[in-house]
Amino acid sequence: MFSKIAWLCILAALIAGGSLPGVSQSESLRFINQWEERVNDTLSQQPSWPIPVVTASSGLLQVFRADVVRQIAPAGTETWNYGNAKGFNFVPWYNLEFDVLPPPYIQHNSTARDGFGDFSMLLKYRLASGNEYQGSYSVSFAVTGTLPTGS
Repeated sequence: MFSKIAWLCILAALIAGGSLPGVSQSESLRFINQWEERVNDTLSQQPSWPIPVVTASSGLLQVFRADVVRQIAPAGTETWNYGNAKGFNFVPWYNLEFDVLPPPYIQHNSTARDGFGDFSMLLKYRLASGNEYQGSYSVSFAVTGTLPTGS
């Protein structure tokens, strides 16, 4: 979940880059506060399990995640994956999560060509959940897609 400091940094970047026409600073702060209240309310209805490192979570998450993976093949060549399908997870509405996963950069350290992978997105809908006082369970449905942007 984004902290208020992260939201203020995003807001400061928007203001520094030029504010949107017709949107005052107080309206922007009100939007951010309403967003954060809605996210906190939504996340409080599910278990507070730790975020999985490798696998997907059935609960909704609002986070930024980054990952670097090193893989060594039997021949001894290394492949580095900078990004590894991690990125921004947003909770824009109740029971819904939208993930924006920037293309990873893949470095092969062999004769294979280095370059960026595909841009991907994920949409997750939480069907049912209960926090620690309501059974500690979470069931969701997710659809993912990629855009062929890889080199």
